[in-house]
Amino acid sequence: MPKRIINGMPIYYQSIGAGDPVLLIAGLAADHTAWGLQVPALSASGYRCLLFDNRDSGQTGESPDPSYRMMDMAEDAAGLLQALQISRAHIVGCSMGAMIAQELALARPDLVATLVLAATAAQADAYLRLVMGSWAAMRRGLGREDFARALSVWIMSPPFLSLPGNLQRYLDLLLATPFPQSVAGFLRQVEACLGHDTLDRLERIQAPTLILAGEADILTPVRYAQAMAARIPGAELAVIPGGSHGFPFETPEAFHDPLLPFLDRHRFGGNTRPGLRQSPAGG
Repeated sequence: MPKRIINGMPIYYQSIGAGDPVLLIAGLAADHTAWGLQVPALSASGYRCLLFDNRDSGQTGESPDPSYRMMDMAEDAAGLLQALQISRAHIVGCSMGAMIAQELALARPDLVATLVLAATAAQADAYLRLVMGSWAAMRRGLGREDFARALSVWIMSPPFLSLPGNLQRYLDLLLATPFPQSVAGFLRQVEACLGHDTLDRLERIQAPTLILAGEADILTPVRYAQAMAARIPGAELAVIPGGSHGFPFETPEAFHDPLLPFLDRHRFGGNTRPGLRQSPAGG
């Protein structure tokens, strides 16, 4: 399996498709498989999808550092792009992944062609700290499946969860991995989230930015997206009607509808969308 040593860690990654590179950064407790519904849409639209597992998740595994910050995870992402000799990429992050993306855009603007921030916040305020602190306490005391069930009410919408089979589909996504996250790894990622704060630096972001928020997201409510859009120069804001925190999984078309036109407008070679072009993983 393809890995690159970045900041002393073997970072697992995949490369799928051809065209402008799109770095997809997963959220808390998630690995690259969280983007399973986005990769076909992006690669069919002429983009090269770069997927990777953050430190303390998936096949990247345990962080060598007992404590780290969001900017350290952004350095991992930047290091991977450089190791793959990619000088510029579209950056798409969801939840914690979009927190990482904010730090990446601030620290390495040269690498960021465009920035897409989905279901996220610019800082861990009192509300978010309370929620995530309770998640940490639950993770210490619950098994993986019980914890995933507890999280489902924060991540998915009531209409989605009420339909037969949907909860199991969500649980299968979280539990099917042969590389489960450790409790210690989850707690370290939570600690990084709790220390996240870019709010007073957002005006320094230079890349064209699209902010996506779920109308019914109770984890990162729309007000967080509005606060970011008010500070990032020229940022576009799209609110997904009825969208939960997990709208990229729950209603992927609602994610792709604003995402693909935004990327197309900023395509390196112009705005013509090529046909399907695939390349083997690990390119």
